Amino acid sequence: MTDTLRMQTGKTVLDVRNLNLTFGRGDNALHALDHVSLSVQQGEILSLVGESGCGKSATMMAILGLLPKRAATVRADAIRLGETDLAGASQRQLRRIRGNRIGMIFQDPMTSLNPVHTVGFQIGEAVREHRGASRAEARHQALRMLDLVRIPDPARRLDAYPHELSGGMRQRVMIAMALVCEPELLIADEPTTALDVTVQAQIMALVDELRVEMGMSVVLITHDLGVVAATADRVAVMYAGRIVEEGPVEQVFRRPSHGYTAGLMRSLPLDGQVHQGRLQEIPGSVPRLGEAAPNCAFAPRCVFAKPRCAAEVPLPTDLGGGHAARCFEHSAVFADLADNDIVRAWQ
Repeated sequence: MTDTLRMQTGKTVLDVRNLNLTFGRGDNALHALDHVSLSVQQGEILSLVGESGCGKSATMMAILGLLPKRAATVRADAIRLGETDLAGASQRQLRRIRGNRIGMIFQDPMTSLNPVHTVGFQIGEAVREHRGASRAEARHQALRMLDLVRIPDPARRLDAYPHELSGGMRQRVMIAMALVCEPELLIADEPTTALDVTVQAQIMALVDELRVEMGMSVVLITHDLGVVAATADRVAVMYAGRIVEEGPVEQVFRRPSHGYTAGLMRSLPLDGQVHQGRLQEIPGSVPRLGEAAPNCAFAPRCVFAKPRCAAEVPLPTDLGGGHAARCFEHSAVFADLADNDIVRAWQ
């Protein structure tokens, strides 16, 4: 069986096969990603979920060629954007793709936006760089995008500086910058982390609306299964540089089948309320870079672990419907969670 299960429901926009990432060389090399495979179909939202340090952002940085070659070694059987080979692309070719065919939204707009340029200038910069637009054309496109992302009084905000806008408006500017060239794929890395709950919901609803309007695909990086449940079509759960469970969101939430997914679901409130009396934390922490052993990396933290888990790396088990889990004890995980409020809500 291949290292991932793909749902061929339409055009594949992004196809990544057996992506490996190491930092350093020789005896000092630290293995950060281990045979990561994923695909994104046209028009869908794929969510990459897991705790900080699991490798979510590193995966996207490796795909986009944003890691320094002197420090990082990226190997993959394939990294393709449509028919374009990203694995063999030069930095010059990748620069033409980033911000053009692939849009990016980062966590903190205050560190991503340039404080000395107006938001209109920064949105229009991508159009000038990638489409050869004049300043007047770029300004017109920037105004159109501010209106598209629902910023009030866009003509006035065009000449505002980032510090003059609220956090939610700055994030909308980031979305406008990412989408001004109408990309095929949007990568959103924890796009709502610094925002309050109400604004988070507004931003995610906006991303979903624009996805439909523009027909693009989205990779959403998050640690929040609540956001996944409300937004994504498919989910890939990541732990210690490996994808440990993946599938349609409904399938994964109906039948969580990896100990790590189970831990994340137990820590998820239901309808804003704490379920079963209190939220349950996952004991321990994500292994530090280079610490993952040739076994199930989650075994030291897993309540379902057996001796085999500490000795072997589990391969993906096909659970049907495009759902797979790297877990020897997947049946025990699901049976234990069958009466959980979160799982029952999806039955």
